[in-house]
Amino acid sequence: MRDTKYSLLIIAILFVTILLPQNSSIVNAEESGISWEEQMLMDEGLIIVALRNDTLDLNQDGETDAIRVVIMVNTSREWIDIELRLLGDYKDKQVVESVTLSFTGQTNASIMYDAWA
Repeated sequence: MRDTKYSLLIIAILFVTILLPQNSSIVNAEESGISWEEQMLMDEGLIIVALRNDTLDLNQDGETDAIRVVIMVNTSREWIDIELRLLGDYKDKQVVESVTLSFTGQTNASIMYDAWA
């Protein structure tokens, strides 16, 4: 559960860095009960359909070896270019992984980083 919240925070930070905040978006989001991050994405024609993260123990030693975040994104725009960034902290190490997407309709993206990288 904690990993899911951490992934949601990472994705929210990612999209906030991509999209500039708009005052009207924040006001509308507060009135509708939608978070301002979700409203900003919707204003740009983006909807997060699904989000999942997996911790992987590749050598079965009981320690997390890698973390994978999978996101499904839908757009109402004709075409969109976005960059997804995964910011991770593990045992006092910070890792940044990114992927650039150009798509129309719906797409999936997966970002994985080694916990020791």
